[in-house]
Amino acid sequence: MTSIITPDNEIAVTAGLFGIVYVGLLAERTELGRKISAPLIALAGGMLLSNTKILPFQSSAYEFVIGYMVPIAIPLLLLNADVKRIFRETGPTLIAFLAGVVGTMLGTIAGFALIDIGPETHKVFSVLAATYVGGSFNFVAVSQALAIEDATLIASAATAQGIGALLYLSLLIMAPSFGFMCKLYPSKQDKSSDKICTTDSNGAVQAETYGAASTVNVPACITFSLIICAVSFGAADQFGIPKFKILIITTITVILASSAPGFMRKFSGGENIGLFFVYVFIAAVGAQSNVWQLAGTTSVLVGFLAILLTVHASCVLVVGRLFKLTLPEIITGSNACALGATTAAAIAAGKRWHGLVTPGILSGILGYVIANFIGIGLAAFLGSW
Repeated sequence: MTSIITPDNEIAVTAGLFGIVYVGLLAERTELGRKISAPLIALAGGMLLSNTKILPFQSSAYEFVIGYMVPIAIPLLLLNADVKRIFRETGPTLIAFLAGVVGTMLGTIAGFALIDIGPETHKVFSVLAATYVGGSFNFVAVSQALAIEDATLIASAATAQGIGALLYLSLLIMAPSFGFMCKLYPSKQDKSSDKICTTDSNGAVQAETYGAASTVNVPACITFSLIICAVSFGAADQFGIPKFKILIITTITVILASSAPGFMRKFSGGENIGLFFVYVFIAAVGAQSNVWQLAGTTSVLVGFLAILLTVHASCVLVVGRLFKLTLPEIITGSNACALGATTAAAIAAGKRWHGLVTPGILSGILGYVIANFIGIGLAAFLGSW
């Protein structure tokens, strides 16, 4: 049976993807939707529509999303990636964050040595490693850069990532209630927290507040991103390194954000446009995935993430002990690395660790900056084994 929307009806397919993302963003306004998150809703929505024969499993519309919308999203999501400010203002949280980065890389190598899911194992594991250094944006960028051919494999990785993130977030939230943790990491009464060991998590916080994109800013943001992409694509082709287009885009944007932060602030609202493009990509991945092929691979990938996160947490805890970090600093740094800037800041604010909100955001942004390099580098390293 063919799908209701045929593969050659690219406009209708694109409308379906945009509609899925719109529903996901609306759902995030509810408490349940925030817990599930828009990316997972977009992934599930795409899978639902294709597996119920509404959207096709294959269409040139998906190729357009992967080939063009993802690169355009990258500069927009790195507008605030001022590396100088990050290193200046993150303090002890950055130590925990960097320990988490090292732990994620070591955990990926350990998982690769123990688990094999086929010829693209090194690519999938590297994509997940990039996600647990940065975020969903890096999942999209690295999976596109590594050109993973099996869309169902990507969907399995996205599903496993969501499960792993939910479980690890729950563990981070509960950590301050464990008495032995507070004894191992004694509190320091300073500006980093009002109450160091507390289980109070009442109140919702929007960790990152992006400016609304004005009528003028929307074309300005997209034009700015297109120019960076055009220069990066041209440079990659000129030097014969087409696989490094994503890294060139990342490098140029970070240089601009660090050298001209005032100029980059003019593109207010660009982050929201970039996030929307990323969510459309995730919906497209879901639409290309046969749900009956997901279960087995997803369970194996969850096992891999258990190894990765165990090594990650161990590194953070050991380094935290050596550098005499407080438990809130350790939790915020690990959170920023594994789950991203928004989650790190939201948990810090919810726990009333007010002095850690900004370090959590800035550490998370650093993760977005370096994760593409780490993911692609790991893929090259693991692929050479």
